Amino acid sequence: MPSPEDIAAFEEFAQAMHEKYGEAFQAGLALVPIANALFEKRVAEPLLKVLRFLAKMVVNSNGAVLSLVVYGYGNDAMKIVRSMYEGAVTAAYLRAHPEKVDDYIDYFSIRRWRFYEYLKEENPAHVASLTPEHIAEMKAEYDKVTPTFVKNTKGQLHSSWRKGVSLKTMADETQLGELYPIFYSVASSIQHVDISGMGHQIADGMLDVAVAPNEKFVKEAAIVGQHMTLRVLHEFNAAGNLGFDEQLEAAGKNHVAVWKKGQA
Repeated sequence: MPSPEDIAAFEEFAQAMHEKYGEAFQAGLALVPIANALFEKRVAEPLLKVLRFLAKMVVNSNGAVLSLVVYGYGNDAMKIVRSMYEGAVTAAYLRAHPEKVDDYIDYFSIRRWRFYEYLKEENPAHVASLTPEHIAEMKAEYDKVTPTFVKNTKGQLHSSWRKGVSLKTMADETQLGELYPIFYSVASSIQHVDISGMGHQIADGMLDVAVAPNEKFVKEAAIVGQHMTLRVLHEFNAAGNLGFDEQLEAAGKNHVAVWKKGQA
């Protein structure tokens, strides 16, 4: 258990973060009621359902990021924002290429069948309850979508729904490529715990990891997290013409304004 001194240190840090970034944190929280109202819109098209799902995940993650950064867990917040970036890029790319939403959905059948085959070999007890009918249904769906993802004459399948299109390519096409080298590559190194990621997490003035509470990456994670939240909400709203243009534009301007202030 953390000692009273540890708890006091975290609370003192949180107070300092609220004093320094409070208005900016509030700008992030202000996206929640906009998102909730947007998510109440009924949608039927597969594209809009996928975008809504992506947007909900990113909005939820933004809450997690704000919870982490206020207590000085910037390193860990960066890992979450990395996923938010991927979600925003995916949403923007699918909106630009609505014909690819079937690939996004259909690849689930490949992953599910492969996971079943793995469990059947490595841990058969986990799939023992599946009926022959259920297994046959999974195999039929796998066989149905497989031809779409064949990548060569050997019959090998693409490793993702993107069929060889890199995240960087998708980001460049959707005007999110600028963040790829300066944010995504850093966050990926932290996530993968490679030597570069270890270096990124070194505390200022000492050759050791910056442990919480620490201000390292607090600002960066909060800024990019909010930006990705705004972007994915914009994609969902624009794709469905759902009528939240003014609210999102105002929220975007506020996001820029509060982070430009001297306190942030």
